Amino acid sequence: MHAVRAEIANLTLDEVADWVSNITPDSINEMAGKAEFMLRQTRLQERATDAAIQSARFARHNAFYMFLTVIILAISSTATLVLTIIEHTR
Repeated sequence: MHAVRAEIANLTLDEVADWVSNITPDSINEMAGKAEFMLRQTRLQERATDAAIQSARFARHNAFYMFLTVIILAISSTATLVLTIIEHTR
């Protein structure tokens, strides 16, 4: 089984599908083909999970920076209001 798995590991996904479609049902080769599909699917799911985690990190950082921008804007507006009040009370 290891030799079969090593043989199909370097094939493209289309080539693996063609290979599986030409083998005897319920054979060791069919099991090897299905195992290869599941392995590739699992690897892609792992990559998708990593990408989702990285995207969430970027979103969290972006939200933090937007929050800081709002705080700075509020401080600036408050300072402008205080200066305007001081100027008009003179």
